[in-house]
Amino acid sequence: MAALESMFPSLAAAALICLGLFLSKDTSNRSLLIFLSCFSGFYINGVITADSNSTSLTGQEKSFFVSLNNGVKVDGDSFSALGTIVGSQEKLAITYRIKTNEKKILLKEEITPGAVCKVNGRLTLPPAARNPNAFDYKNYLFTKGAFWIFESSSLECGPGNSNLINRIKKIRLKGISYLENHYPAEAAAISIALVFGDRSMIDPDTILSYQKAGVIHLLAISGLHVGLLSGMLYFFLLRIGLTRERTLELLLVLLPIYAVLTGLSPPVNRAASMIMIILAAKRFHLTLSPLSAISFSLLAYLLINPYIIYDVGFQLSFRVSFTLIISAKPVMRKQSYFIRMVLVSLLAQLASLPILMYHFYEISLISILANCIFVPLYSFIILPVCLLLFIVHLLLPMELVFFVEVFSLITQAANGLSVKLASLPGAAFITGRPSFQLLLFLVIVHPIMLMYFENPKIQTVNRTVIILAVFLFVLVVPATYSPYGKVVFIDVGQGDSILIKLPYNQGIFLIDTGGNMVFEQEAWKRKSDKFEVGKDILVPYLKSEGVRSIDKLILTHGDLDHIGGAQALFTEIKIKELILPASKSVSITEERLLKLAESYGVMTHRISEGPSWKAGKAKFKVLGPPGEKDLGGNNQSIILLADIGGLTWLFTGDAELEAESQLIKNFPEYNIDILKAGHHGSKTSTTEQLLDHFKPEGAILSAGQKNRYGHPHQEVLGRLERRGIKIFRTDKNGAITYSFRGEKGTFSKEIP
Repeated sequence: MAALESMFPSLAAAALICLGLFLSKDTSNRSLLIFLSCFSGFYINGVITADSNSTSLTGQEKSFFVSLNNGVKVDGDSFSALGTIVGSQEKLAITYRIKTNEKKILLKEEITPGAVCKVNGRLTLPPAARNPNAFDYKNYLFTKGAFWIFESSSLECGPGNSNLINRIKKIRLKGISYLENHYPAEAAAISIALVFGDRSMIDPDTILSYQKAGVIHLLAISGLHVGLLSGMLYFFLLRIGLTRERTLELLLVLLPIYAVLTGLSPPVNRAASMIMIILAAKRFHLTLSPLSAISFSLLAYLLINPYIIYDVGFQLSFRVSFTLIISAKPVMRKQSYFIRMVLVSLLAQLASLPILMYHFYEISLISILANCIFVPLYSFIILPVCLLLFIVHLLLPMELVFFVEVFSLITQAANGLSVKLASLPGAAFITGRPSFQLLLFLVIVHPIMLMYFENPKIQTVNRTVIILAVFLFVLVVPATYSPYGKVVFIDVGQGDSILIKLPYNQGIFLIDTGGNMVFEQEAWKRKSDKFEVGKDILVPYLKSEGVRSIDKLILTHGDLDHIGGAQALFTEIKIKELILPASKSVSITEERLLKLAESYGVMTHRISEGPSWKAGKAKFKVLGPPGEKDLGGNNQSIILLADIGGLTWLFTGDAELEAESQLIKNFPEYNIDILKAGHHGSKTSTTEQLLDHFKPEGAILSAGQKNRYGHPHQEVLGRLERRGIKIFRTDKNGAITYSFRGEKGTFSKEIP
């Protein structure tokens, strides 16, 4: 990683301390000295942590004994985990392809917390992100202190260190298994999430609906859960006769155990540590404000692990909690419970805005409404009933079957309601990933806005109008009306997908969507959430670019690697027009897509040579397929000529020799700057005749990394190299981006 990225945690910790000084409004010499000492201490701690975060492995090692840490996952025939080499502090990301169902069952039995595994295989470097704004697995592992992936060919595990923490983790696994075996599937999934902090068993579509509704936080253990449990236990212990001092001491012991039982997630750690600090202050008769408690919790967390600052859960938990604590007084002055809830939801939404924009590229516009419905439902019904039912069920399992069924119906109704809310028009608003300048603005303006909100002299209406004005400006203007345009050859593996985004929102066009082959598998091999190019690569990337609608979705032909990802687009992004080639034969995938387009009311056109259109300064003309005859297959691809950003482009789909010959015959007058090489660099495309006729200066080949077809073919690369044509390859360089303003622009590679 770059030096600045390595230093970021220490710089961020120091900045947070400065922010605390700003919010405290205490500028006495004593306070300044304390903050200066903290600033220096945390900065030095961050520097030391950054310097020590390195690897001692050479990459040639073939075998290890590894103690498994958190993150063990068995999904279908895939095993993955983060482990520490025994006798060392070196961490590894371990992957293993399970060969039989019997081995899968055995692994689930063998892999208990603290298990030690003997692994044989090879070390590989983790991949960096292949598309702009995509999840960077290499950086993720870096923040966990891991620098290598160990691709294991064999995996033999046995019991390892059985310390107190691992014994508590084993109890957690038994609890999860108990709920899984005794509750109906939907009720079990929700209960496991609320009791033990593991929501991996909740259906991915349900997770998505809660996320779009803006209430996903309710499916994670947070301060609400920890506070509720602590309060219940506090009053229970007092009622059975324990003194106040003994009760506080017992809670101080139980809270860390509870944090381990619930998976040690950042929100739980934040809530548990904050409550422990407050309880310790009470035990020793000290006065401590909630703001001081959360500040101490934050600093302790960063002192132990500065790199936790990269964690999304950590960012959201602390930022939202800080906001609500600082705003507590003006909110509580409102007498109406409903008004207070609306204000809390609005403040939480504003606090989380930059984080959601940066990581997820969209926010929920119905969050306030959804929270007003779901927060009382979860706070007063689902969460208390879930916790009480689980405790009593351990004692009287058979007597509570009816109540479990009732609870299951409640959870089904809640999940169904989340789906209905998420499906409302405009429920989620795509913001795109903010620029660094905008992100900095949001982070700085937020505490100023909170101080402004606290001022009782300013009328509520004025405050609300100003907040909403800033909110709307931030959401709409930067991503929508940028003076820059771009042409992006998205890395979708073995397939094509090209985004054309014109300046000032003058037009957004997408040529092809990529797609992956789906093969039938035995039931035990199937993953709970299958990888799909449209859902997992294309849609997140388009959202990160702030793409809310596509003016023309141009699918060059019916092969799966060009149209397979389109289905995911229809459910997430508005498509205004769908364009397909005029063809006598239609693939099954095309037929399904046409029906889907009809159900969404999307205009559909089949075209051949001739049509043209303008958008801003850009011009587009369809050069193929020829209208007079059907060439069939790849040769029936749509071929598009475009003038964009001062360059002339030729997009050829999978056109091969016959289509290229027809193109040369029909259009003898064109020269081009950039050629999208046909059929991923197959030797049946990008012929000598085509290159000599159009004389491109650059060629872009879209192919999958280590694909089975050997694309791009060496013969094609030779043709390009002999003519001095600059070559860009998605298999080597990841996404290729041409960014422009006016008639001038530059090319960049995601992987140099």
